[in-house]
Amino acid sequence: MISMQNDDAEFINAVAVAVADRIMPQLEVLVKKYYTPDQGLNQQQAASMLGCSVDTLKDFYYYQPGFPHFKKGTKDSFSQKALENWMSGNQIRA
Repeated sequence: MISMQNDDAEFINAVAVAVADRIMPQLEVLVKKYYTPDQGLNQQQAASMLGCSVDTLKDFYYYQPGFPHFKKGTKDSFSQKALENWMSGNQIRA
């Protein structure tokens, strides 16, 4: 009977480890997406996220409807999360 209990415990442990191995990567993605604090970006960082130059950012993106930017003092700033959301909602599907 003790042997059977050990076998059951080993089986349960093996299942738990397998489930954790499958779930953890997905949980890490969700935690990073929803629980990581927002980061303020400057123009260079925002342009880098968009894959363009600061001049292109100023000339073409600022005037797009709903483009997320704001003034922080005298400088333009960007919310990283707002920019990510804007990018995902404004992609052209080919």
